Amino acid sequence: MKKFIYLCMAVIISGVMLSSCNSSSVKVDSTGGALEIMVVAQPSVWNDDPVGDTLRSILLEPVPMLNQTEPLFDPFLMPANAFEGTARRYRNIMILKAGEEFVTPAISVAYDVYAKSQIVVEVTAPDYTSMAEYMSSHRKEIQHVFNMAESDRFLAQAQKFASKEIGQQIRDKFGFDMNVPKSYDVRDSSDSFMWISQEMPLSSLGIVIYSYPYTGKEDFEQPNLLKRRNEFVARIPGPVDGSYMTTSTAIDPVVSYMRINGRFWAKMQGFWDVEGDIMGGPFVSFSTLDVANHRVVCIDDYIYFPNDHKRNYLRQLESFIRSVKFPGDVEAAESEQAVEATEAAEAESSL
Repeated sequence: MKKFIYLCMAVIISGVMLSSCNSSSVKVDSTGGALEIMVVAQPSVWNDDPVGDTLRSILLEPVPMLNQTEPLFDPFLMPANAFEGTARRYRNIMILKAGEEFVTPAISVAYDVYAKSQIVVEVTAPDYTSMAEYMSSHRKEIQHVFNMAESDRFLAQAQKFASKEIGQQIRDKFGFDMNVPKSYDVRDSSDSFMWISQEMPLSSLGIVIYSYPYTGKEDFEQPNLLKRRNEFVARIPGPVDGSYMTTSTAIDPVVSYMRINGRFWAKMQGFWDVEGDIMGGPFVSFSTLDVANHRVVCIDDYIYFPNDHKRNYLRQLESFIRSVKFPGDVEAAESEQAVEATEAAEAESSL
């Protein structure tokens, strides 16, 4: 997966300046809810200018593969003249500035500027027309940096409250490390299969880990990923006798491919059903090749939260995949980061 952030350096990617320079003087924690974004601008710019419409189209884009329509983020306006005091402690901040002092449109990203665990994105341009055009052409980068900031926070919480017992069981059975919070419990563990879930009064979050022998690159194509998923999740029982989990046929699952911490993953998103009952919800699964053991390892996340918002739960579950470490992954990731840093430096010097 193409990365847009390189920590502890400033690089230029697609014309966007990204930096990560932390201030050692910061003492306070950031405030605000997950995936909320404070937009600092003049009210007229947010309400009436094309910039506001453009930014809303970027931040309010629907999350794919959810039962109900939910936006990627929850933006709200903070008038520029009121951006002071505790307002500066917000976790996700986006500042819009236009004026003749800015020669060309640009986007800068900084971390922990006013508080811990904070991201501040500043968009500057000589005028608001060029700003709107520039943001539109960099919508994916804008979405990416905010998504990664929230993923980092979810991951930090998972690490802070990780269950050593569950982590050891995963390591013993599958040979990799993964942080799972203490609020989860192992529901079933059998040959090449583990079902972990967090059960709440109105919802359920599940993690299903399974593995099978690698036969070839076709294992990572959608039909085979789907076939294997249905084989293993059928071990998860439904609420009535004889019922079990399966993949919904109403909407065909979508597969994409990416690298996370240097490792190749196939990501499949879709909806799950219960054969013999009416339960269902979204799922996202990540599959990778365990070269040392010549097998495919899958980590499947599902959500059951009927008639309510699921976005934050989905982002939380997705963040856990970034804690996965197979033996040798650290060296591979460091090698890839070195290559990326070199390529970024070469790209910057050629500008």
